[in-house]
Amino acid sequence: MTPCFELFGLPVRFEVDLAALEKAYRAAQKHAHPDRVGPADARTRLLALQQTAAINEAYRILKDPMRRLEELLRRRGIEITEEQKMSAEFLDEILELRESLEEAKDAGDRARVRALAEVVGARRDEALDVLRVALDGGNGKGADLADAYARLKYFARFLGEVSAIEEEDE
Repeated sequence: MTPCFELFGLPVRFEVDLAALEKAYRAAQKHAHPDRVGPADARTRLLALQQTAAINEAYRILKDPMRRLEELLRRRGIEITEEQKMSAEFLDEILELRESLEEAKDAGDRARVRALAEVVGARRDEALDVLRVALDGGNGKGADLADAYARLKYFARFLGEVSAIEEEDE
């Protein structure tokens, strides 16, 4: 398990003070940077490089809400799988949303694309709130958390497709 939070002295929770993270990251980098060991032996330089790489990875995990969420779920022993089983209702809903998005894209209806993005963005925010409350409050069942995470991934993919459509217009 990556000691991300511990490495930067931050509480283990979904909500992260990004300014405090940035400050702790810079301090850790300054302390561990390979240039600080000077012309030391190869082993010492290798250890410094490994420590710097670990600091960079921990920073990337904590800065990205999805990766931070994955880290918190793993710490609770919740398995993250690509093929999380979703209810048929949810999968039907996602299929309908994707079809609507494709139709709006093909029709050049950017207002409809934006409206769909707003609907899915609101659903994403709801799933994030469920996870935030459950993780930071210390409650929540593993299956419920895994389900909310899987929903969040579907919403993120959908919104990524919207971004790609919007970039085509630029």
